[in-house]
Amino acid sequence: MKLVKSLEEFNYNNLIVIVGPTGVGKTEISVKLAKEINGEIISADSLQIYKELNIGTAKPTEEQRSIVKHHLIDVYEPTEEVNAFHYSKMCRETIRLIISNNKIPIIVGGTGLYIKATIDGIFESPPIDKNVRMLLEEKCKKNGLDFLFNELKKVDYLSAKRIHTNDKFRIIRALEVYESTGVPISKLQQFRKPLEGINVIMIGIDMDRAYLYKRINERVDLMIKNGLVDEVKRIISKYGSSNIPALKGLGYRQIYDYLKGKCSLDKAIDLTKRDTRRYAKRQITWFKKDKRIVWIKYNENIDKNVDEILNIIKNHQSNFQKET
Repeated sequence: MKLVKSLEEFNYNNLIVIVGPTGVGKTEISVKLAKEINGEIISADSLQIYKELNIGTAKPTEEQRSIVKHHLIDVYEPTEEVNAFHYSKMCRETIRLIISNNKIPIIVGGTGLYIKATIDGIFESPPIDKNVRMLLEEKCKKNGLDFLFNELKKVDYLSAKRIHTNDKFRIIRALEVYESTGVPISKLQQFRKPLEGINVIMIGIDMDRAYLYKRINERVDLMIKNGLVDEVKRIISKYGSSNIPALKGLGYRQIYDYLKGKCSLDKAIDLTKRDTRRYAKRQITWFKKDKRIVWIKYNENIDKNVDEILNIIKNHQSNFQKET
């Protein structure tokens, strides 16, 4: 059923952003939305950006990609490193391209850092000596994460105030930047340039937690049934078994450990389910902190979700036009 009577209702200088935890139904909703408003989808998923990672990333189907054009999927080889700076640069270029073609860009995904870097800006990462990170990892193993966090407080108190004491990745990241450059990462982040001249409309998809976890468990089972183990085998066979950034991703690293004899298949599946549920919880926490996001409750009737989003876009667009 067509929900939009006239495309003239929508401003082509809008950027729609659909966020939410993994498994919440973002893809299905966004495809329907894009079809309604003459939009194109930009994936904001740190694993979908890799080629050959198909089953474990729940990429849009061929049918969905034939209905609506998708961007930033299947861009990098599994052996290549990708970070938020690389992504944001590509995403901003893609946004401008879509708008220049008189279409509406719709960012869809759950990788919060990629989305934040695109909208709010991110500084270009200085060259980092890999030995610095290795030494920090060793310090963490020997002395614990609390030790590293206290080290961070000494050299970059502002970052320590913003970073959770259990966020190992960001603690090590802040320390390695300081040790490589002598400049606190909090100071470098002041040079970020936000996206300008575009009306950004952010919408989050919410779902009952128990139901979301049930969907996650079922999706992992489906991935195994569809051949996730064989997908990981093919990648290892083609690229080798060491230093493949893409295989550090959720689901892939658990199956990798199974193939290396570190655990049983049943254990790998259970760990994938558990870790995916935990990841979904972290995603919800991340996005709930961003007060720009307007939340809607997921409805099994996709048209109802899309209709609610269309109303949010119209209201936001009207307010943006009044302000400018």
